[in-house]
Amino acid sequence: MERTVYRYSFEQPPRLDPDPLYAQLRSAEPVARVQAPFGREAWLVTRYDAVKSVFDDPRFSRSLAAGSDAPRRCPAMTPPNGIISLDPPEHTRMRKLFASAFSMRGVKRVRPWAEKVVDGLVDELVGHGPPADIIPILTKRVPVMTICEVLGFPYSVSEEFGGAPQLMVSIGADQVPAARAARAGMLDRIRGLVVARRERPADDLFSALVREADNGGQITVAELVTMAELLLSNGYETTSNELANFVFALLTHPGQAAWLRTDLSRVPDAVEELLRFVPLAAGVPSAGGHSRVASVDVELDGVTIAAGDAVLPAINSANRDESVFAEPDRLALDRAPNAHLAFGHGPHHCLGAQLARMQGQVILTALLSRFPKLELAVAPAEVPWRTDGIQRHPTELLVTW
Repeated sequence: MERTVYRYSFEQPPRLDPDPLYAQLRSAEPVARVQAPFGREAWLVTRYDAVKSVFDDPRFSRSLAAGSDAPRRCPAMTPPNGIISLDPPEHTRMRKLFASAFSMRGVKRVRPWAEKVVDGLVDELVGHGPPADIIPILTKRVPVMTICEVLGFPYSVSEEFGGAPQLMVSIGADQVPAARAARAGMLDRIRGLVVARRERPADDLFSALVREADNGGQITVAELVTMAELLLSNGYETTSNELANFVFALLTHPGQAAWLRTDLSRVPDAVEELLRFVPLAAGVPSAGGHSRVASVDVELDGVTIAAGDAVLPAINSANRDESVFAEPDRLALDRAPNAHLAFGHGPHHCLGAQLARMQGQVILTALLSRFPKLELAVAPAEVPWRTDGIQRHPTELLVTW
């Protein structure tokens, strides 16, 4: 049977609306053939159960997708030496070294610090006065300060890197040299921090891992530098964009916001629903970050995925699967149960998931408690959105109170 090969990513709908083609594919062609802007053709998997299976099944390999011509939205390919490009047991070895800092217990330890930081930044919002752009004052600064705190990096690093993470998720071919230079600059700066920690060790995660690497432990210096760059980039850019989307989604659903404001103990559940509802990635990841390659023939939703074929599990589609979530296109902050796949699943479940959850909870709690009348300062249709990156998010989010 000759199959339709869809151009992927699909047409980008406005704001946080889902692409209707996902729903069509879930119903009629849940494993579809697609061609991304860069790389070879792939199988796009759109139903919840199948997406979860791809994440969990060791026959779908991340390492086989790295350094190859994986389907992706920008020219850059996934570096083969990072943790997202490894399969167990190598992936397990690397992940264990960072697990305690990003565990629920580790994140609980850093939460009081984050609450104090957010309160101070909200004070800046108050001092600025309405209308204020919440992105540069709050949602851009909290994630990079938090990841620096967790790793043990000086906060000056956040200023030095500037817009490097944003460049690195750009999709334009003309931005490739700048993106490469930005990543090289980040790696050089982290190598400098390795030297500094050797000379002046501190009581922090990064110092401990430098000692581990220098003593022939479970990580090399090269792996540590790559891992730190990945955590900084994702912990900053991805989380900051997600937080801005959360605020936009909440303020464009005033009834839901009012319900949440009456009882702030509901915030953790609300964050889970926002994670499900918000389609952060605009289709294919930049360097095939979620793509896998089948190591053997695998049957999936009635389709045989041949060994060597690339597979793209569509998280945005899985989180809107009507067979799992009632009224999936409706934001329902009291939704339960809510087993979304925003952080993936299985061995590559996002290492920073608990940290991202905590930041969302702290920021929403602060905004709702400090600003009883918080609302957008412009009509939703007037909010500008980024269109040249792999992530969908406002570039300015003016609020008033």
